[in-house]
Formats: sequence, C-alpha cells, structure tokens
Amino acid sequence: MKAGATRVIAALLPLALALEPVRLFFERDMAVHMLVEFPLLVAAGAAASRWVPEPIARVARLCDWKGLTTLLAFTLVSAFWTIPAALDAALLDPRTAIAKYASWWLVGLALPQALRAAPPAIVLFFAGNWVWMSATAGLLYVDAPQRLCLSYMEDSQRHAGAGLLVAAVAMTIAGFVAVNNRGQTPSINR
Repeated sequence: MKAGATRVIAALLPLALALEPVRLFFERDMAVHMLVEFPLLVAAGAAASRWVPEPIARVARLCDWKGLTTLLAFTLVSAFWTIPAALDAALLDPRTAIAKYASWWLVGLALPQALRAAPPAIVLFFAGNWVWMSATAGLLYVDAPQRLCLSYMEDSQRHAGAGLLVAAVAMTIAGFVAVNNRGQTPSINR
C-alpha cells in the first residue's frame, strides 16, 4: 500500500470508528477505549495534517507560538477524557461521542506542527505534565474501591489504570530519548 493511501485511510479513521460495529469493538473495554481508540484518533489527525492548505497552516502557526496552544489543548483534551463521567457520556450520548472524536482528531491535526515548533524544554514540560496526570489517573483507576465509570466493570477499570501507568512510563522514556537524540539541552531561551 502506498504512503498516500495509508495517510488517507488514517485521516478518515474517525469516520470508521463512528460506525456502530467498529465503535462497539473499541468501546467495549475501558482500556481499549482509552489506550487504543484515543491514540488512533490522534494519529488520524496527524496523518490529515499534511493536507492542511498553506494559508490555514500559516495562520495556525501564528496562533500556536512555540506549539504552546496545541500542547495545552492536548493536555486539556487528555485530562477531560480521563474523567469517568466524560467516558460514560461519550458512550451514552452521540453528541458527546462526536465531541470526543473531534477533540482528539483536531489535537492530532495540530500536533505535528506544534512538536516541530516547540523547543525541547516546552515539549518536556507538557510531556511531564501528561505523565503525572496519566499516572495519577491510572493509580486512581487501579486503587478505586468501586467502579468510577458506570459503563465499565471494575476489572476493565483496573486494566485501563494499569495501561495508563505503562503509558506514563513509556512517555517518560520516549521524552528522554527524543531530547537525547536531538542532542540539545532543554532551554526556553530560543
């Protein structure tokens, strides 16, 4: 399969995820919902970022100084969709499900440019914030004495929590590797 066809498929992924059988597959388990569907939506947005017309991309760059707007949006979207009530609402209300797909996809759309524009210190700041936030949510999901998300059973909640902890560790390692590969020390003075 050619790279262009792969990008088209990835960019259109949110539409496929919205189809009933596909949606039910990804949303049947809390861990799959949070740890597979959400990253797929971000990846689909990132794949679609190549087709943003240059005038729109130029305006977006002006509004996203050093990637701060996008990285903040990514943090807020991540925080919101780890709230159990938000997950429940996305499963029960089609409008909320559309907001979920759109928010993750749009953040993914802006993320490649933001990561190119942001200095390592800013990337590490937001990555560190995401790590502690995900680890905290993961610990809460693992240690909660009862179900936090009404749509998922306790085992599913614990698996999602463990997955968030693994993702936090993986992000920590990836952040250090990425900064080390750039050969730069984090600095905001750019």
